[in-house]
Amino acid sequence: MRLDPLDAAEGRLLLAALAGPGRVAAEPDAADRIVARCDGLPLALRICAARLAAYPQWRLAHLADRLAPAERRLGELSLGSLDVRATLSRCHARLAPTARYAFRVLAYRDGDSAFTARQAAVELRWPEGRAEDVLESISEVRLLDIIADGDQLRYRYRPLVWLFAREQRGRGPGPQSPPGGGTG
Repeated sequence: MRLDPLDAAEGRLLLAALAGPGRVAAEPDAADRIVARCDGLPLALRICAARLAAYPQWRLAHLADRLAPAERRLGELSLGSLDVRATLSRCHARLAPTARYAFRVLAYRDGDSAFTARQAAVELRWPEGRAEDVLESISEVRLLDIIADGDQLRYRYRPLVWLFAREQRGRGPGPQSPPGGGTG
């Protein structure tokens, strides 16, 4: 079952349901920072709530601060069998080698910027149709969002997925050597 990201209010409700409504009510700003740093992803929020329940002495601000450094965030979103990085790894493993290559290469761009298939094709040095097909395959496993922007589609990484994609950059063929030999 696929769950879309929660908005701030829904994320606070999930935290409150699992970590305690009093804790969330006492630190609403920290709760909002946690929801934002989890991109509203239900799994990430569930992990945070479980960590707060496991550590009743922690303030929400403490967890929000632990989630602040981008290089540490995915590591913080793990508790027992609940693990955002492992979940993203499973999605990534479902991609064809060409899509894994594109996923890594496109992570070189700014994580906040959306891009078109044409822009991706230029960066990948592929025909636009091939880039679009690959972007769609990446979005099918929920590693890219598709945004309708007038007459064209734009693609973007959610922040946690972008962090994961950046971790993948050192793995596999480099930007000059796409899988399948060549650019078309």
